Amino acid sequence: MKRNILGTIVLLCVISAYQCTPNSNPPINSIPNNLLGRWTLTQKQAPGIGGPGLWSAATPAGQWLELQTGGQISGTAFADAISYQVVDSVTLKLIAPTQPAGYYLFNYKIDTLARTLSFYIKPPNGVLCTEGCGGYKLEK
Repeated sequence: MKRNILGTIVLLCVISAYQCTPNSNPPINSIPNNLLGRWTLTQKQAPGIGGPGLWSAATPAGQWLELQTGGQISGTAFADAISYQVVDSVTLKLIAPTQPAGYYLFNYKIDTLARTLSFYIKPPNGVLCTEGCGGYKLEK
């Protein structure tokens, strides 16, 4: 009887430990529908020095970015990007093997009324930008 109880306790501990281990393949974060589609790059923000950076018209004009389901990407803006990932509700990663870290990392904000998407550069090394790291504004 004691062996059965001890065996049951050990089995429950093993099952509990297995269930509590982190999954090596976490679920893919869902992509918000309002993020999908074709966006035209309209403005760029230079990194700030002593305050937020200055916004100016994107050159050359007409650069675009299309975010598709499944992490597929196309376009002339960020032409080196081969895919993207939504990291969380405010962070987007554009996978670009030509970049030193292998990707661009952005905080993003969607204004559904104005139909704009703003990317704010987030350094991959985790350093916070207190004076603005630069950014991009896109319109649908």
